Parts: sequence; structure tokens; C-alpha cells
Amino acid sequence: MNVEKDYILRLIQNLIDAIKRITHGIDQGDIEQARIEINKVYELLGKPATFFYKANFDELINYLNSKDNYHLEKIDSLAQLMFINAKIEVSQEAKCLMLEKAKKLWEYYGEHSKEYSFEREQNISHIKCILENIFPAKKLQ
Repeated sequence: MNVEKDYILRLIQNLIDAIKRITHGIDQGDIEQARIEINKVYELLGKPATFFYKANFDELINYLNSKDNYHLEKIDSLAQLMFINAKIEVSQEAKCLMLEKAKKLWEYYGEHSKEYSFEREQNISHIKCILENIFPAKKLQ
């Protein structure tokens, strides 16, 4: 059991490190490298990027909950990844879908976690503002 726990903790640390590299790449203007890294991170979560793009919220939660006891950490990582991915997405429709999924994933995390994160709450508010600006007539919950 310790081997599995160590593996999962290393995986989570790899996810965090990769997200930092992606953010740095975007900040440096290296969008193509960021896209490559994003796809690698989706694969670290056990499926190709297309699964995470096409899956609805319930499918994502069911998939991540079925893997191990560290599903909340993976949910948080996936939310971060989708939030970052949306920043460089060209398609407005895909950007909105990613932002909506990231928002729901972070809300789920907040409801099921024992910890409060000011950064997570800020990200949710930021997403709501972005989506309201894209769809001004649609008031988000």
C-alpha cells in the first residue's frame, strides 16, 4: 500500500510541476510548447486530452473518483489544467467549455474538501467574470 501511496504522491507532484512549466511557457510566449506540455499532463491523469475535452462533468468526476483515494487532488489539478488550457484556446466554444468544467471541478473540490483555498475561490470568480463577458445575457450561478 505504501508503494501505491508513494506513486500517487509522485504523480500529483509531477502534475503540479508540469502545470508550473505550462504557466511559465505561456508567460514566455511559448504557446506551442505549452500545448505539448498540456497534452502530456492530461495523459498523466490516465487518458488522452480528447477524453477530458469531450467528457461531461459527471464523467470526469466518475473517472477521477474511481482511480484512488487522491481523487480530490487530481480534480484540483484537472481544474487548474483546464483553466490554463482555456487561456490559450483559440476556439471560443472550446474555451467556454473548459472554463465551465474548471469552475465546476473547483466547486466540487470546495464542497468535498476540508480545506479552504482563497486562490481557488478567486479562480472561480475570475471564470464567472470571463464567462459573463462572453455571454453577457447569461447570468451564471
